[in-house]
Amino acid sequence: MQKVLIITYYWPPSGGAGVQRWVKLTKFLKEAGIQAFVLTVDEKVASYMQLDESLHDDVAPEISVTKTGSFEPINYYAKLVGKEKVPTAGFSNVDNEQSSQ
Repeated sequence: MQKVLIITYYWPPSGGAGVQRWVKLTKFLKEAGIQAFVLTVDEKVASYMQLDESLHDDVAPEISVTKTGSFEPINYYAKLVGKEKVPTAGFSNVDNEQSSQ
């Protein structure tokens, strides 16, 4: 059996189109007889702009997923400007929310 290592930042519970591409690819690889191994960042430290827990249902149980730590400068920026989480619209959203208060 052939094997492939996929290194991706975006993996469930992250949401968005980028995540779905990798999840669907692993399904097709499995169907083609290729064993996929995924290396991704642990969601506890990730700076995901959106979450979609339902994408976990699309990950085949045979897929080996390894999660690792990551340096997340955007999280430090969010703390610096007094936000608990990363703004969902990007950096510009931080300034817009502060100026409207």
